[in-house]
Amino acid sequence: MDTFPKNIENTNSEKHRLYILTGVAIISAVFAIVGWYLVLNPPNGSVPGNVSRFETPQNSSFIIPHVPYVGVHNNTDAYRYKFSRNDASAAIITVLEYWHPDGNDLLEVDRAFSSLNSFIGFTALEDYVDRVGDYVTKRETLTATETASYVNEGLRTPLLTLLPVAENQPEAVTYHPIVVLVGVDQVNKTLTFHDFWLGANRVITFDDFDKLQMVLSPSERYRFLVIQPRDIERQIEYVERQNRVYSLQTPTPAVRTLFEDYAISIGAVYHRRYDIAEEYLSKILLAGNFESELSALQKVLIYTQMGNVLNLLNKPEEALLYAKEAVLRNHDLNDAFGYWGDYSYLFKRNFAPYNDRISSAHRVLGDTYSLLGRFADARSEYEKALSITKDWLAQEGIDKLK
Repeated sequence: MDTFPKNIENTNSEKHRLYILTGVAIISAVFAIVGWYLVLNPPNGSVPGNVSRFETPQNSSFIIPHVPYVGVHNNTDAYRYKFSRNDASAAIITVLEYWHPDGNDLLEVDRAFSSLNSFIGFTALEDYVDRVGDYVTKRETLTATETASYVNEGLRTPLLTLLPVAENQPEAVTYHPIVVLVGVDQVNKTLTFHDFWLGANRVITFDDFDKLQMVLSPSERYRFLVIQPRDIERQIEYVERQNRVYSLQTPTPAVRTLFEDYAISIGAVYHRRYDIAEEYLSKILLAGNFESELSALQKVLIYTQMGNVLNLLNKPEEALLYAKEAVLRNHDLNDAFGYWGDYSYLFKRNFAPYNDRISSAHRVLGDTYSLLGRFADARSEYEKALSITKDWLAQEGIDKLK
């Protein structure tokens, strides 16, 4: 005998089917949500076309291997210093050559950034990387600790960021070079950078990094540019198979101080604060280790720059002393010195027999004579500059004398 009337039995069956359909819908929705989450947040960087990161590892310490150093302290391999190179082109070469060793046209990179007349930010770097293809980029805001979400054993991704030269650099000089983060030590609370001006493996504590961020404008603080290949897992394996070993020159603290002052002087010239440039170049020239720690080429460049800055300040009488000293020292500049090695490669476009000197020393002396009204002497120096190499500024100086 049936216990329940048929109308109640039918009602319960319909409810049962409704419960099943509702459960299936819920489960399907859950799977869809999880699937979309994994697409947007790939756990191991495995989805091509998306910038990938990990949750910040705890108490990790890692320096990315096989990252070249490109900057003023390297002239011993394919990434050696060039007059046309700056911090932006150096940073891009560092990252692209890390991901694709020997796979980039370095001259083309230098040309792309040396033609720009202002300081270069992330937008120009992103535009260039987009033209190259095969990469994805993303801007991130990261604390020192959070950078380990990229700089770790799994993703091995160098990060680009703007970093002031020094905490106490003048407020009027907002030159903040682009550097490459290659290491994070959460135990000792330090970051390791490849720095165009200050050398490879520059170590900064988390606290000092925070202090340097306060020198930046609020919109620039803790900002990083991520550049990753579209297929990051395969590219990491390729980099490991290549197993490249690079020259990584780290200057002593005393030498680094000289280059901090020089970088600030360069920034001051860009900002047309020639008074500040004069101040920082004077600090270098008066430093006790100026003669002993710098190469002949670097010393001539600094004397030449001092003469140029004083001319821009309309102080030709003072400039004459430095410009003459630059010309007096302007020989044998290709000699090896310390870890800088031989500079002969810089003078390949010079005319024989002047394959060991720079034209700018004579050109700046010519500018000085011109400001002093000594036009015959000015022409003579411009002509000497043109006998060394094709110096269009020296030619322009001659044209102005006509």
